[in-house]
Amino acid sequence: MANRVILGAFDGTYVLRVSRPGFNVLSTGLPNESLVFDSRWVESSNIFMQGAVSPVNPPPWNIDIPFGTTFALPPVILYAVTDDGGGTYNVYENVGTHVRINGATNGAGPITSFRIGFDVAQYNQIVHYYVLRNFHG
Repeated sequence: MANRVILGAFDGTYVLRVSRPGFNVLSTGLPNESLVFDSRWVESSNIFMQGAVSPVNPPPWNIDIPFGTTFALPPVILYAVTDDGGGTYNVYENVGTHVRINGATNGAGPITSFRIGFDVAQYNQIVHYYVLRNFHG
C-alpha cells in the first residue's frame, strides 16, 4: 500500500501533500497529475466557492451543497464553526461536526456536491466553508 499523505518535512521544506490512490506521496519525482493536493502549489489556496450555513435543531442535521460543476477528484474543503455574532465571534472545536464529499471519492467517478452535518447542534452556530480549486484533477 502506497503512502498517500505527508504533513511535515519533505524535500527541504514543510508541506501538506496528498497523492492519488496507488501513488507514493514520498516520491520526489511524482508528477502533479499523480497528486490531489500539494501546499507548495501557488494555486492551492485559490477559493472556488465559499458560504455559510446554520444548523437546525434538534440534531442530527445534514445539508448537501452542490459545487455547480463536476470534479474527478475531491477538492479540499476547509470549514470552521462559529456563533452567530451577537457582539462576539467565537470559533468552536467542531465536536460533532463533519464534512463529507458526496459521490465517488476514489477517483473513479464524478463528484458534484458535499455534505455538512451536525451530530450535536447548538443554537446560533454557523458553519463557514471554503472549497479550494483543484487544478490537477
